Amino acid sequence: MKPNGETAVTVNQPFRENGVTALPPGKRAVLIIDDNTAVREALSDILNVFLGVATFTAGNGREGLQIYHEQRHQITLIILDIEMPVMNGPQTYAQLQQLAPQVNVIVSSSLSLEEARSRFGAGKVPTFLQKPYSVETLLNILQSLLEL
Repeated sequence: MKPNGETAVTVNQPFRENGVTALPPGKRAVLIIDDNTAVREALSDILNVFLGVATFTAGNGREGLQIYHEQRHQITLIILDIEMPVMNGPQTYAQLQQLAPQVNVIVSSSLSLEEARSRFGAGKVPTFLQKPYSVETLLNILQSLLEL
């Protein structure tokens, strides 16, 4: 408490540089791969505020794979858009399955589930979350996959 009776509050936010959040050792994180900056920022904020989960973000699949290579020991879940430039969601997912078949992936898209299945091929669509979705729906899915 300050001498004038006011209370001082300090908020510690993770350091962010180039879409990467610096994490304390052992803290798990979610990788968000989406070409829409507003979506990446909103998801990152929701995960941090509601679940206390740190995030890494990428604007396309190629960037996402690079971040995954660098931070794979901390990333426990990936939220992946389908339609992106450079490397789309299905291409990214195929490479992720070769690198780390154990990693949880949520595909998030404005496409219908049927359209998503046609992009990924039969039986290959991971957990699907259709845009737009509510924060409550997102949190329920994340809590079950992150085992929070």
